[in-house]
Amino acid sequence: MSENMEIERRFLLRPMKGRKLIASCCPEAERYRLRQYYLYPSKEGELVRYRRIGTECYKTIKSGQGLVRREEETRVPCEEFKRFRPLHRGREIVKDRYRFSLEGQAYELDCFRGTLKGLVILETEFPTVEAARSFTLPELFRPWLVEEVTEDPRFNNASLCMAKQIPSLRGRCRPMELCPWMGTDELITVVLRRLVQRLGEAAERLGKGEDPEALHDFRVALRRLRVWLGECRELWCGEWPRLQREYLTALMAPTGAARDLEVLVATLRKEAEQFSPKRRETLEKIVAKIAASVTVPAFLRRLSQDPAFANRLRGLGQGDTEEGFCPEATAPAEIQLTRLLRRRVRRVRKLRKTLMRRESDRTLHRLRIAFKKLRYLMEESRELADPVRSARALKLLKEIQDLLGEYHDLTVERPMLRSWCRRACNAKEKKVVQKVRRKMKRRRKELRSAIEKRLSDFDRSRQLFEEYFYLEPSVECGKKSQGVS
Repeated sequence: MSENMEIERRFLLRPMKGRKLIASCCPEAERYRLRQYYLYPSKEGELVRYRRIGTECYKTIKSGQGLVRREEETRVPCEEFKRFRPLHRGREIVKDRYRFSLEGQAYELDCFRGTLKGLVILETEFPTVEAARSFTLPELFRPWLVEEVTEDPRFNNASLCMAKQIPSLRGRCRPMELCPWMGTDELITVVLRRLVQRLGEAAERLGKGEDPEALHDFRVALRRLRVWLGECRELWCGEWPRLQREYLTALMAPTGAARDLEVLVATLRKEAEQFSPKRRETLEKIVAKIAASVTVPAFLRRLSQDPAFANRLRGLGQGDTEEGFCPEATAPAEIQLTRLLRRRVRRVRKLRKTLMRRESDRTLHRLRIAFKKLRYLMEESRELADPVRSARALKLLKEIQDLLGEYHDLTVERPMLRSWCRRACNAKEKKVVQKVRRKMKRRRKELRSAIEKRLSDFDRSRQLFEEYFYLEPSVECGKKSQGVS
């Protein structure tokens, strides 16, 4: 084989911080920044690439596809790189390259930047076609491997510079499952089907009237559906997501009063445990009166038997819209969801700054909703995230949301309890209620300091959320690095 023939295999890896993998496994790797562009191909199909590495510039003529390609590279003055730059096709590609060897085989790890951020490709070259075909990727890289893309022209740099977005690998997942590098539209469809299934099951339990948690589960499924339709609305063409959210909002509205009373009952039962036997008995009577007033709207109990509701669920589960998804929805799910998460984190940080300037119950409530949306996005897609990173992030979000939720509930419950007691309490019960309301007020003050502490933890852990789908090097990776040169 002549010297100007390139025999190379290329592997698509999961999103990661290349420097972390290299530091853990290949500490002696060489790292440098590449900036390159392509000119329009000649009539013979040859591509001209200009590349800059530091202060050095190169011109390369490429032809062919797949495993074996022709390549002629010459060093050129950087003035030539600058001269032809305005004539390049598509986007200019910028990436960080890590060059290292493992068990005698040379590798190049490319971590793309800019509009291609999140794309990571591992390349390795061979002296002969036979050596290339007999090669097996080391176990070290298996946790990150998505698929070999040697024969997929979409992942060539020349194609990537022209692509509007990073290509996804479609049709690889089993029904109702998430898998790496699936299309965002495929992921959204699976998530909606899962949530629709939960909503239908909760509606059926509501109809039986035997499960006290049915109303809560029904509301949670509705909220999660609304969040996903709202956060991903720009990925649909037309008004379908907005119309579905309006329908779900109309379903949820009648459940608000019952939910507030249920939460108040739970709070009072918890408070009753700390009272003396006489006061506890009085408070338990109040709880019984409030619990008796909790009623689920009749139409919700019949909902599971309603054909119109069943049709709505079927349409939601199928993303049933004539306009369909926009082209942006075909991007890899990890890439598109990372953008959504970063946007949501920016929203949280903005509200956080507002809260630091001026504390208010309204801002805390908006912050609670923002954290809830962030959590719902992350929970429903955690199968694509690093397990350790996911567990840490969701644990912190759950703690923050619980604190903000308790604060919000107490804010709503204090006036609700006073209003209810004015109508239905005797003098003895009013005294007990006053004591409960004073304890609620003290608890609210305690919660403010606890909330501030956890919000500070969130500020320090921002990267944990913005890089939710980035896989971390495993402990075993460090052990295998002993043979790396």
